[in-house]
Amino acid sequence: MTIMWDQMHLVGGPLVAMLAAYLVCPMLIQWMTAWKLLDAPDGVRKLHGRSVPLAGGFSVLFGLLLAIAAGLLVQPSIIQQKSDATFVIVFSVVCVGITLLGLQDDRGRLRGRQKLLGQTIAALVLTLVSSHFERLELPLIHLELGFMAVPFTVFWLVGAINAVNLIDGVDGLATTVGGILSATFAVMAFQTNHSLEAMIGACMAGALLGFLPSNFPRAKMFLGDTGSMLIGLVLGVLALRTSVKSQATLALAAPLAVLSVLIFDVMMAILRRKLTGRSLYSTDRGHLHHRLAQMGYSPTGVVSVIGAACLICGVTGIASIHWKNEWIAIGGSGLVLVCSVVTKIFGHTEVGLLLQRLRGFTRSFFPAHGDYTPGAHAASQLQGTIDWNPHWKRFLSVGDTLDAIYLEFHINSARLHEHYHASWTRKAHDSSDTLWKLTIPLVYEGQVIGRLTLHGTHESAIAVQMSKEMLPILEAIEPIELAVTESIVESLYPPAFTSSESRAVAQMN
Repeated sequence: MTIMWDQMHLVGGPLVAMLAAYLVCPMLIQWMTAWKLLDAPDGVRKLHGRSVPLAGGFSVLFGLLLAIAAGLLVQPSIIQQKSDATFVIVFSVVCVGITLLGLQDDRGRLRGRQKLLGQTIAALVLTLVSSHFERLELPLIHLELGFMAVPFTVFWLVGAINAVNLIDGVDGLATTVGGILSATFAVMAFQTNHSLEAMIGACMAGALLGFLPSNFPRAKMFLGDTGSMLIGLVLGVLALRTSVKSQATLALAAPLAVLSVLIFDVMMAILRRKLTGRSLYSTDRGHLHHRLAQMGYSPTGVVSVIGAACLICGVTGIASIHWKNEWIAIGGSGLVLVCSVVTKIFGHTEVGLLLQRLRGFTRSFFPAHGDYTPGAHAASQLQGTIDWNPHWKRFLSVGDTLDAIYLEFHINSARLHEHYHASWTRKAHDSSDTLWKLTIPLVYEGQVIGRLTLHGTHESAIAVQMSKEMLPILEAIEPIELAVTESIVESLYPPAFTSSESRAVAQMN
C-alpha cells in the first residue's frame, strides 16, 4: 500500500494536467479570437484554408504547472534535497518565460535571431541552477566536458526547443510527438529512480493529452510557438536529467535514441539549407511531415506515421534501460532512420546532396584534365513534380560556351510545392582572378520563388552577353513569370585589386 501511495503522483498528476488543459481550451479559443491572435492563411507558406486561434501552449503550460504543484502538495517527499526545490521553482519560471517568448513570436514581433537569443537565455538560466555535468558517456565514447559543460547543456536545450518548433507543421503532430516522448521520459525516469523527473514527464504527457482534442485534425486551435517551444524545453530538460548515470556523468545514448526522429529532421534541414546556399533561418517545405504529405498521407496519417516512429524509438530506449544495454536503443532508432532514407521517405535527397558535395571535395585533391563538362553537375529535386532538368541543361550549355566558372539554379516555393537546386563549378580557373556575380531573382505572382546565379571573370562584357543568353531560357519556364527586379553584377575581388579597378555594376530591366 505504501508503494502504491508513493506512486500516486504518477497517476493523479497526469489526470489533473489533462483535465486542466482540456477545460481551459474553450476559454483560450474565445480569448485568442477576441484578441485577433489568429494564424491566417497567406497563400505562400500558410496554406490552411481558414484562420485558426494561436497560443494553445498556454493551456499546456497551465495544466503542467497546476499538476506539478498538486503533485508536490500531495507527495512532498518527491523533493529530496534543496537543489530539487530550487530547480522546480526556476523550471516553472523558465517555462512561463519561454511561453511568453513564443507568444511574441506568434504575434510576429520577433526576428529569428531575437528568438534564438531568448531561447539561449532561458536555457542558460536553467543550466546554471541544474546539476553540472562533467562527463558525457556514449557507447565507445567517453568525454570530459570540463569548461564546455555549460555551453553543451545550453546547446542541447536550445536544440531541443527548435527541434519541436520545426516539426510543428501539421495539426496535432507536435502535441502527439511531445506526449509520446514525455511519457517515454517519465517511464525512463521511473526506471532510474528519478521521481521528480518522472512526475514532470507524466504531467507534461497529461497536459498534452488534454490539449490534443482541440489540436487534432482539423484543429480548433494551434499550439503556436507558445506550445512548441515549451514542449521542446521540457523534453530537453527531461532528456538530460533522466540520463544522469552518477554524480556529474551523463549517459546520453538512450535519450538521443528517443529524440532521434526530431534530431534527424533538424540535421536534414541544416544540410538542405546549407548545401543549397540558404540561411539557416530560411523556411522550406522539406521537413519529414511535408514529405509524408507530398506522398499522399492525410494529416491524421502524417501524425500516425511520425508518432509510430517516435514510439518505436521510445520503446527501444525504455528497453535499453531495462536490460542495461545501450545498443538496443541505438539499434532501434538507427533502424527507423535508415529505413526512412533507404525507402526515400525522408532524408534521401539531403544525403544525396551531401555525397555530391563530398565527391566534389575529394576530386579537388586530384589533378584533372580540362574543365568540368556541362554534364558534371549536382542537381536535386527536393520537392515537386515539375521537370526543371531541361532548363538547367540549357543553362549549363550557355554557361560552358561563355566560360562561366559557376552556375546555380534554385527554386523554392511552398505555394507551388516545388523545391529544386542545381549547381555547377568549372574546375580549371585561377582563384586569384577577379570575379563578378550575377543574381537574377525569379518571381511568380509577386513572390520571389528562386534565383539564377552566375559567376565569371572580370570582363563585364561577358556578363552582359551571358545575361542576354540566359533571359530567353528563363522566360520560357512555366509557371514562372520572370521579373528581373534587381540584377547586379558585383565583383568578388582579391585584396590586391582596388575597388575602382575591379568593380563592375550593371543594372538590367
